[in-house]
Amino acid sequence: LELSTDYNYDETSWAVMDSSGTLLRKSIITYSRFNTYIENLCLGINQCYTFTIFDSFGDGLLVGNSGSYKLSWDGEEIKTGRNFAYEEVTLFGDTCFPTDPPSSIPSFTATPTTPPIALQIIPFQYSYQNGDPQGCCGGYYDDPSLNILNDGVKPTYISSTNGVAFDDYDHDYKPLLDLGAYCKVNKIEVSYIVNIVWSKWGVRRISCSSSSDEPKLGYEEWKYTASELNTQQEENGGHTITISTNNWNDVRYIELSEVKTFRESETIINEVTVYGSVLATPTTSPVPSVLPSSSLLPSLSTVPSLIPSIVHVSVPSAVPSTNPSLNPSASTNPSSMPSASLSKLSVVPSRCISTPTYSCCGDGICDSDEGFTSCPADCDVYLWPAGSTSEC
Repeated sequence: LELSTDYNYDETSWAVMDSSGTLLRKSIITYSRFNTYIENLCLGINQCYTFTIFDSFGDGLLVGNSGSYKLSWDGEEIKTGRNFAYEEVTLFGDTCFPTDPPSSIPSFTATPTTPPIALQIIPFQYSYQNGDPQGCCGGYYDDPSLNILNDGVKPTYISSTNGVAFDDYDHDYKPLLDLGAYCKVNKIEVSYIVNIVWSKWGVRRISCSSSSDEPKLGYEEWKYTASELNTQQEENGGHTITISTNNWNDVRYIELSEVKTFRESETIINEVTVYGSVLATPTTSPVPSVLPSSSLLPSLSTVPSLIPSIVHVSVPSAVPSTNPSLNPSASTNPSSMPSASLSKLSVVPSRCISTPTYSCCGDGICDSDEGFTSCPADCDVYLWPAGSTSEC
């Protein structure tokens, strides 16, 4: 084993185990920064061994751009590496991999496949929702003309005009992309530049949200969200992470809602590319602008005056109230009940009247802490009384 340590030398260790999982050797040397160590192990033949190198922080041997390791077996180099996260595993030995070819090779008939449809790049304009990028050092990491993220260039180095610095704290700008039309979005690529010496690290997790209508900062009713996790810190240069969005339809606005970096530092975003197709018309049906006919709704005069009244419309069929005191025209005889009705009456339970300051599932009002899942009786299809401020 030839091991060259990086800046954070004390994060590195390694171990060798046999095929049964028994530990045969582990690192025992106290390493120092930017030094090279050669360690020899005497191991038996006709065995399969596992070598694992560890980094306790999760950034491999990248810090300082000088760390690496090389593993050799019986005089032959079998593995080199430096770019891994928390650990990297290598099998070596005489019996790990079969050397004899199979006696026969199974035959198969290839099935013709339809070539994939090439995705088009969807152009967009954008603005920052959470402040303007504030750079440093004579213009670095600014975006005064709003053209860095959509100029079609994915550079591999940092200049004063090709990237915006994001982090989890005061540089969380949440750019909002306007595609200009309803689109089917299949994937989003986010490109960034790593320069470890300058403490500009790679993306650990990145998330996007989308909507048909223009949202505002803090918007919570996104139509879709998607994220991608990066498990290892890359080397210096340009990199791209891809977020799959195959289920995104009727999307016009996309927000870069989260940029998490390695080591809680900065990452330099230099390009966002949206792939998909522009839709001629939305694929979903518009919400009707008129309410159900009043002929389908029961009279509010049948509700006792001491109870707040609310008409609750349920689709499909709902059974009307059979309480004669609340609906004199209804009969308790099942044979005389209508076969289907589009409306029913929701009456406030007595427990809700005694605690009017709290929401109560079943009172006919879709309160702010209720929803279709937690209280479908109030929040599926509903009308609320005039003057009510409750929302669903």
